[in-house]
Amino acid sequence: MDSATVGTITLPKTTYSIAGDAGKDTIVITNESTVQGISGDTDYGYYGIPKGGDSDVIVIENGSKVELVNGGEGDNDVLVAETNNSQIDNKMKFETEINFTEKDGNVNIDSISGKDTIDLSHLKHINNNNIKSIKLPETDNAKLNITAQDVLDIDKANGSETLTIIGGSGGDHVNKTDDSKWDPNGNQYSTSVTDESATKTVIIKIEDIPTDNINL
Repeated sequence: MDSATVGTITLPKTTYSIAGDAGKDTIVITNESTVQGISGDTDYGYYGIPKGGDSDVIVIENGSKVELVNGGEGDNDVLVAETNNSQIDNKMKFETEINFTEKDGNVNIDSISGKDTIDLSHLKHINNNNIKSIKLPETDNAKLNITAQDVLDIDKANGSETLTIIGGSGGDHVNKTDDSKWDPNGNQYSTSVTDESATKTVIIKIEDIPTDNINL
């Protein structure tokens, strides 16, 4: 699978596993779902040995429970887990783990383990893309990578409300990873992006991050 959201039902015990394919997969477990096993890769049986596949993102949120979540044998797999509102009994083989809390579209990154660089694409699936703000952790010098398309995807879900990115440690960075050109206006930055043959303007607001650490 290339993308899957499980959340409208609680899966029965007989449907015990969800697995991606050998490509880059995004799996979102939400709405109080219960799943025994999740893997970003193919050939995954319950507690089996997965293989293949890089850069999978698995999001577990909103009261969901997972017995085992496994990034697989690939590289750069990311687990995004809601700290206060999800349950993960066992987890393994993730290069990056992002723990967060969320209320009313405001996402607080509690901690990042593994790599200190995260992508907005890792976070935008939280709360069905309806994100108003992201606060980076207070203890890590985090690096947040963004693209104009990722910001637009969030804008579509939050009613075009300006996405606010808030620093936490004083040493945080925001970097673009596409060829977009952002125009500064105080602490707001805007750019244009073409989506479905229409050109749209997206805006982000950046707070508590030094200007020298903003590379847009």
